[in-house]
Amino acid sequence: MRPRRYLLALVLALGVAAIAGLAGVPSWHALLAAAAIVLFRVGLELVPATRTVAAGPARAAGGASAAGRLTTRETEIAVLVGEGMTNREIAARLVISERTVDNHVHNILDALDMRHRSQIAAWCAERGLLSRTTTR
Repeated sequence: MRPRRYLLALVLALGVAAIAGLAGVPSWHALLAAAAIVLFRVGLELVPATRTVAAGPARAAGGASAAGRLTTRETEIAVLVGEGMTNREIAARLVISERTVDNHVHNILDALDMRHRSQIAAWCAERGLLSRTTTR
C-alpha cells in the first residue's frame, strides 16, 4: 500500500474520532473506532499481498496472471490509459466522474506495482490489449 493511502486512512480515522467525540461518544470508543478503521484498511492491503506472494514469482513480477488482479472496469480504464487518454477524456467516454477515473488509475498502479501511467500503457501493449488504431 502506498504511504498516501495510509495517510488517507489515518485522516478518515481521525475524522471519525472527532465526529464521535462531538456526538458525545466516550473518547476511548472514538479512538478504538479510529484504530479499527486504520487496521481494517491495512488488513485489506495485506490480503492481496499475501496472495501475490503465494502465487509465486511470476505473479509477483507482474507476469501473465497480473491481469487477473484487475477488475473488468480497471482493465477497461487501463486500455484507455494505454491509448493515451487523459482522466477527463476517460471520464467523458465512460460517463463517470474524473475523480472515479483517478481512483481506478491509482488502483491499477497499486495492483500492478507500477508508478507511472506510461507503465500501464506498456503493460497493455505487452498483452495485446491496445488496438492498432486509437480512436478518441
